[in-house]
Amino acid sequence: MKFPILPEKVDVIVTETFGALALAEGATADLRGCAARNLVEGGRVIPHGIDLYLAPVADLAVFHETAGVFGTHHGANLGPLRDLALRRARSMDIAADSLAAPAKRWASLSWPADDEVDARLSFTLAAGWFVGFAGWFTLRLSDGVSLPTGPEDPDTHWGQTYLPVPAVAVTEGATLDVSARLAPAQADRRGLEVHGTWRLGDREGQLAHRVR
Repeated sequence: MKFPILPEKVDVIVTETFGALALAEGATADLRGCAARNLVEGGRVIPHGIDLYLAPVADLAVFHETAGVFGTHHGANLGPLRDLALRRARSMDIAADSLAAPAKRWASLSWPADDEVDARLSFTLAAGWFVGFAGWFTLRLSDGVSLPTGPEDPDTHWGQTYLPVPAVAVTEGATLDVSARLAPAQADRRGLEVHGTWRLGDREGQLAHRVR
């Protein structure tokens, strides 16, 4: 993409080109190019950083609203739609009491320099269920000023991003290990892909979700 070159370089570039998990609008490369051409040395992009968070979800209602509804209804088998729903992230509001453990920081990105995450996290879960992960972000606007989008923060239009997995029963104190990579989608410049693995006791599974 070609970027306009301003008659005079600027000290600050302000943008609000963020989607699910912050990066789903696909603006990182565009802003990187714009800043390279139009920002003075030592200038700043606002926001200048993104903190990404991940937490396991325990609420069966969240799972059923997303994928559990695709069963057999009035003789019609909707099972193939369930498989698709399990591979697609959903933007929604997730209550703090729907989580199985406190969130952990998935990554701290300098923006627009960074647009990929590859990290391992470990959680100790409460008894109940594990039905996927919730992700959200905090935009670092300036020193000491940020805009958070988590379940306990003031509402935003972004909400949180739910990555569903088939429900697994959990015993108190069980350890959940996850390795998850977030990167721009290959075939969709405004989308993201999450790939990885999770292990909970003797159960394990794959993450292969499209985020849009």
